[in-house]
This record gives sequence, C-alpha cells and structure tokens, in this order.
Amino acid sequence: AQVVYGYCAAVSNTLSAYSGIKPEFSFRDTTLCAPDSIDLKALEPENGTITGLDMAYYDKEFNELSNTMIHSTDTFYIIGINTTGCSDTAAVNITIHPRPVYDFVSQDTSLCMGSRIDLSSMLNIQGTDTVIYFTDRTGNNPLPDPVITPDTDTVFYFRVENIITHCASDIDSLQIYLYSSPVCAITGDSILCPGTEASYTALPGKKSYKWTISRNATL
Repeated sequence: AQVVYGYCAAVSNTLSAYSGIKPEFSFRDTTLCAPDSIDLKALEPENGTITGLDMAYYDKEFNELSNTMIHSTDTFYIIGINTTGCSDTAAVNITIHPRPVYDFVSQDTSLCMGSRIDLSSMLNIQGTDTVIYFTDRTGNNPLPDPVITPDTDTVFYFRVENIITHCASDIDSLQIYLYSSPVCAITGDSILCPGTEASYTALPGKKSYKWTISRNATL
C-alpha cells in the first residue's frame, strides 16, 4: 500500500485595537409659548460640541423620530456618534405652554357722555392672567389706568398675559360708543304768586324726562 503524507497550513489573522474619543454634550431645556414649535435639529448644545457627529433624535420611549419638529411638551433624547463609533446621549425637556384664554363680557359697549367705565369689566380672564391695555393696535402705548371717562367713540386694545409663563394672547380690541347728552329746555312761567299753579313743558319732546327741584338731579 502507498502511504501519502500531508500537512495543514495555519493562517494567522491580526486584530488591531484602538481607543476612540467619546463625544460629550448637553442641551438646555427649552420653554416656548403655543403655537410656537421647535426643531430638535436646530438646538445648539449648552456644553460640548456636536460638530462632525452623526445625530439621531428619539422620543422618551426611545423611538427614533422621523419628524424632529416639536409642537407639544415632552422629553426627548439626542444621540451623537463620531467616526470612531463612540457616542453620547443627552436628554432635553421641551415645554410648550398654552396661551391665555379669555372671554368677552361685551366686546363693545355704549355709555352716556361723561360716564366712567372700567375696561376690565368687559373681560373674563383666568386667575393667573393679567391684562395690559393700549391706546394703539401695535401695543406701543400702554393705557395707565383701565378706568376711563372717554369723550368720544374710542377703540381700546388689550393683550392678556400669564404672570407665571409670560405667554400672551394676540392683541384684541374693545369698542366704546358714546351717547350724546340730550339738550333740554323748560317752558312755563318763572314767577308765580302764592297759591297759583303753573304748567311746565320739557323740550324738545324727548321720549321721557325725570323732573327734579334740584340742579344736581337730587329729588
């Protein structure tokens, strides 16, 4: 019998190990007022840098976001990976406060000439809200006191602001109309003898009159 001799050749593989640099960054929590929104991709780190990193964005359940435009309050996670495969993860809290809500008691009202009105009586607002009044639509001229005595038909403007969140409504308006004071006169004898009667007529014939013996209308 013929015997055949053979051999096994071993191939040696070399494994190279290296140490990468771990990126480090953090983001400042952000607070907005509705209807504003924010793109997570537009956030600049408060500490560290994200330049040159491959970034990914996740919700609080660590589901990757396909849309990084945020419209509501929540916590999000941002992961940055460098070319060595090292990464860092930062959490960021986005808070979006609602704008103040108010109701009109009356958006317009009518007064007699010389009457006073408190503009705040024309609105219903919530407990942590305050109202700033203006004489112009742009909000550049604040009204010092909402208690006014207008001398002509006037539009006043206001903005409702939350004293805690500082979120504010758009500028809205209140309309004040004035009724002109009636002009009246009395006809009849002005000099009477004791025991005589006189008839007086109010002019110019308005619908109703209130008679008084006092100039200040005190009966």
